[in-house]
Amino acid sequence: ELIQHTCQKPKLVKDSLFVLIQHNLVLYRSSIKLDREETFYEINLKNVLNRVYLSHSLKLVKNHFGDLGLYVMDVILLYGKCKWSDIKDYFESDTDNIKDDKELENLKNTFVKMVESRLLKAVQLSDMVSAAEKLVVAEESRIRDSRVPLMSTDIKKIRQELKNRQANENSSEVIVGIKRARPQDKGDVEADVFFALNYAQLFVLIRQEVILDLTAEMTNIHAAEVVKTIIENSSKQIVSCSTPNSETVALYTITQNFTTNPEFGDSISFGPNSAEKPKGASTISHYVDMLQNYQFGILNKNDKGHVYINYTKLNHHLKIKLLEKFVKNQFGSNTLRVFRCLTNGLKIEEKQIIKECLMQAKDCRQHLEILSINGLIQLQEVPRTADRSASRCFYLWGFNLESSCRSLSQMIYKSLASFEQLRKVEKSKRHLLLNKLERKDVQNDDNLLTEFDKQQRALWIKIQDRLDWAQLKLSTLLAALENFD
Repeated sequence: ELIQHTCQKPKLVKDSLFVLIQHNLVLYRSSIKLDREETFYEINLKNVLNRVYLSHSLKLVKNHFGDLGLYVMDVILLYGKCKWSDIKDYFESDTDNIKDDKELENLKNTFVKMVESRLLKAVQLSDMVSAAEKLVVAEESRIRDSRVPLMSTDIKKIRQELKNRQANENSSEVIVGIKRARPQDKGDVEADVFFALNYAQLFVLIRQEVILDLTAEMTNIHAAEVVKTIIENSSKQIVSCSTPNSETVALYTITQNFTTNPEFGDSISFGPNSAEKPKGASTISHYVDMLQNYQFGILNKNDKGHVYINYTKLNHHLKIKLLEKFVKNQFGSNTLRVFRCLTNGLKIEEKQIIKECLMQAKDCRQHLEILSINGLIQLQEVPRTADRSASRCFYLWGFNLESSCRSLSQMIYKSLASFEQLRKVEKSKRHLLLNKLERKDVQNDDNLLTEFDKQQRALWIKIQDRLDWAQLKLSTLLAALENFD
């Protein structure tokens, strides 16, 4: 069917499917019908949309694992999934690298660290089948193996059991592909296991980055350092963003693992009665109390006084904050004032909104219309009588977080597509210059370029940097709206 619809040669279709499956952009399953094996293919839409985070993954890998980690990630993103031997062969065949046993050992150690941190995950045959298809096949197998006819309640129990088992497998702490070793020995990976980028762990790292930026924006950089220490000591076992809470950390552990600096003691006010300069432990305790009492509730304490992060509550407040920031930047502060009247979850009439916002009815109605057109708020018609006459109805304005986030996500996807289209247009304008820059003689001798060529090259680099920065910020917002739950 693919050959008929695409009007391409069979070899080209097979090669294209192989590349798409290698990058996990296409899923497949085989079934036997009438003594003939048929293979069905479907788009892995989730992984296709996750491609917008690849630039973010390179940035995070460089921050956490350095240049060698960036090299490993480049190879894996180039081929989709790789064994350690494939990365080793690529490294040895690369003429730009220094052939040194120590450098190769450092590369392998970096690769093992990336696997141990779950940023790279082992690829299994079951990963080539969609999650819904796995549940359907497992359910059919359980029903077929049953010796007695099953009732509808029994089938519901089987479905729930299979879903729970699949969730436990996804959140398992066991790292597939790592060899068993004693604690004092260095870790190693299995030679015949393929590894690919683990988007679930990537979103965990992006969420940590967003939390630190939010803390620094609300308070200061020193509070962000305290939160960073808490995250490093409480998020080692978090395998996905679905975990509601982090592990608990004692204040003593935070103090022992926190790196103080001379400005840290003066970064928070203890009141006019504090004569002596406070110690680091007291300052950390005050920061923890301040972040706990903040409206976002970044930090929380249990009965024992240990600190943890409530990710569920934080994600809710973070989404609202991102929506408010978008409304203010796009439509102005007056529209934001109207929007904030509805974010508490209550459905209220237009008269009450006018009274709370302290503005004229004409202006308030205009702001409500703007928010409604963009899908950020909803209007509900409530009839007073059974005949549902329009003259006997009143209207309530409301806010739904999921619907608003979905509308904003659609706008972000359109913006990302526009940026990518703009990049292609700018590249086509300078195709002669770019072809000239790819020549080896020009790369070795910069004098072969004219002054105009150098100006255009600098302009092209500047345009690329701006587009990369814009796409990076938008991908961060998109991850916060869609993948932090």
